[in-house]
Amino acid sequence: MDARETLGGPNGPRIVQWFIDTRPLWPVTKSNARDEVQQLKNVASRALSLLTEPEQTSVLKYYHLKDAKMSLVSHLLKHFIITKCSIPWSRSTISRDEKGKPCFKSGPDTDHVILDFNVSHQAGIVSLIAAIGFKGVSVGTDVVCVNERLQQDYAHISKYGFDDWVDVHADVLADSEVAFMKSAPIDDRYRGAETVIEKQLRRFYAIWCLREAYVKMTGDALLAPWLKELEILDVQSPAAKEGIDAVSLEEGEVIRQFANYFQGKAVTNVKTELTALGTQYMIAGSIRIPKEHKDSGVNLGKWQKLDLERDILCFAEASS
Repeated sequence: MDARETLGGPNGPRIVQWFIDTRPLWPVTKSNARDEVQQLKNVASRALSLLTEPEQTSVLKYYHLKDAKMSLVSHLLKHFIITKCSIPWSRSTISRDEKGKPCFKSGPDTDHVILDFNVSHQAGIVSLIAAIGFKGVSVGTDVVCVNERLQQDYAHISKYGFDDWVDVHADVLADSEVAFMKSAPIDDRYRGAETVIEKQLRRFYAIWCLREAYVKMTGDALLAPWLKELEILDVQSPAAKEGIDAVSLEEGEVIRQFANYFQGKAVTNVKTELTALGTQYMIAGSIRIPKEHKDSGVNLGKWQKLDLERDILCFAEASS
């Protein structure tokens, strides 16, 4: 589906949720890691040309090709969402707010732009969530891949146990979440996980993904002093779609109901969802809605997979 079909009219308020799989993009000749990244100058020249020189430099500084590709697509998505607010690509400048969150700072002739967006990337997948036309609405997203670190995770768990592995991450989790992960029963319906440990890991990464999306929505980093005061309780990971193969990124179960607490009080102005993507990925979206938009129909929808060539490159070249 064309990305333009999901955005409605050019001025209508909407929530946008996109992702791109960078893994098949820009194949290079096998070489050492740094040389593979530098090959992007040729194989990804069309995409790189759409970025500013500092952005190009930031992409090409990466040591691993997979990280450089995710960085490149992350930049493209941020420019792309700004152009959806009737801003030409050449003027889609990406800035940062006072907390360091990427943003578009409107000027005298672009004060019509009301936009908040956030990106995430993990194991080749890059996601973007945006709120267009909703003043005061903040958004965040995160992507996790359950099996990306499976070998390292299993090595630690085999030696020290699952509870010890959870404790390694306890500094950025609420005490109630740590206790839940160690003691709560595992849902037997999990697809995408076979063993008990795999199911425990999948639930851990589900909680991690939800927390990351929430924290990124606020604009604070994972070292924010209030991290342990945020609680996302009773989390079960969404099941992968039944019958899909290992390379599929088809959407599976979507879970929308979570018990969110901050400093012991229920959070009522944030909507959070977690979606299974293929057998190993999960993607989260979080929206903080001010009182004036409480009844405005601000809701999360489906994550849409974009086609880089059709949806972004052709559009950007026509817009520049």
